[in-house]
Amino acid sequence: MSFEYIYNYVRDNFMLYSSLGGLALVVLFILFLEPLCRYICRLVVQALYKIRIHGTHHIPPKGACLIVANHVSFIDWLLIMMAARRPVRFVIYHSFMKMPFISFFLKMGQAIPIAEAKVNPQLLEEAMNRISEHLRKGEIVCIFPEGQLTLDGRISSFKPGIERILKRDPVPVVPVFFKGLWHTFFSLKTKDLKAKLKEVPSQLRSNVLVFIEPAWPSHAVSAKELENHYRRKIEGGELSGDAEIIEVAVNEEEKIKA
Repeated sequence: MSFEYIYNYVRDNFMLYSSLGGLALVVLFILFLEPLCRYICRLVVQALYKIRIHGTHHIPPKGACLIVANHVSFIDWLLIMMAARRPVRFVIYHSFMKMPFISFFLKMGQAIPIAEAKVNPQLLEEAMNRISEHLRKGEIVCIFPEGQLTLDGRISSFKPGIERILKRDPVPVVPVFFKGLWHTFFSLKTKDLKAKLKEVPSQLRSNVLVFIEPAWPSHAVSAKELENHYRRKIEGGELSGDAEIIEVAVNEEEKIKA
């Protein structure tokens, strides 16, 4: 077989093979980019803080569920990604999808942009439809029922959207609680950037707890009852014994690794 024959063959079939090669790259990109992003995010967060996760077994290994969490910082979603051993579809306020760098990771993770009805009713309907699609595929969807980051470290009112989601798709609800994030760089406790940066050295390797409760059946969930439950846990002192809970989390991590 002559070199000229090979050259002509490649030239004549270049578009076909380049298209197949491009398709293969796209498939590999889709399959491996999300897990890679999750791994990188995990390394970054663990370098900054001592993360302790308690109750990972409460997130079902398969099937649909709705994760709900109090919204303390800009890295809440990263911590949930660390806790779940499955991909999670996050419902994110639409303006975050326009932020450089962050938007890239959110889009790769198939985040669902949402807005209030008075701001963008069409986007709200699209978000509800996408949430339903993911749940009916047996996937995990995560929402922050407060609809905003806490401004004072306390629990804000829960929006009724969770009831609308569960009425359409009655799936188990897994409550997740964060402790230790309010005093970090990624919260809104300190709004001045210079002051935030000065506080970073003292925050490095501080304790952050991710506490996951057993799932609630959908019929037992209402926005008000869930809000009251979070207030009791976060503000009422039921999660105030950080040292004890973190010790439990360490032991659980060791069992999981073993």
